[in-house]
Amino acid sequence: ICSLALDLHTIGAQMQLISGNLKIADEYSNEIFKQENVSVMETLPLRIARAWTLSSVESKHVEATEYVINLLRELGHNLIWRPSLAPAQAVSAFPRTLKLIKEAPKDFYKSLEIVTDPKQKAISDLLHLLHYSSYMSGRLFLAALSCCKDVELTMKYGITHNSARSFCNLGGFVLHLQEDYG
Repeated sequence: ICSLALDLHTIGAQMQLISGNLKIADEYSNEIFKQENVSVMETLPLRIARAWTLSSVESKHVEATEYVINLLRELGHNLIWRPSLAPAQAVSAFPRTLKLIKEAPKDFYKSLEIVTDPKQKAISDLLHLLHYSSYMSGRLFLAALSCCKDVELTMKYGITHNSARSFCNLGGFVLHLQEDYG
């Protein structure tokens, strides 16, 4: 499938999603997904739109959570080793992320660049969506883990449009879990 056809199918699917025509949007998306010569990165806008639809429009938060975890794996980002280990991973990620933030020099944050790599931007978008979906489905450890991971990626690669939200969400977890108001 040529680049123009891919773009047109993607725009068509996104417009159908916006219009609430989920069945037609799926038809557009499936036409692209069945193509063998299309990469994950090329289909990413459609996949992210599908994940948002699952979570926000259809309120299928558990399904959206699993969809996003699998999509992150396809991008080479293994957030969780196994679903049963997500709580343990979150418990270990939380203090590690806080330590990373507290030990960074104050000037560090001024020097952060804006992320331009499409893959890193997509991972941040997916982590944000995972945070939302897992929180809405009651999987709070997974929500905390995705938040910690996005903060860590911000500190490693730079700022995305999700960075501030992830730092704020992490702050919310600190308030509730550690009762640290200072």
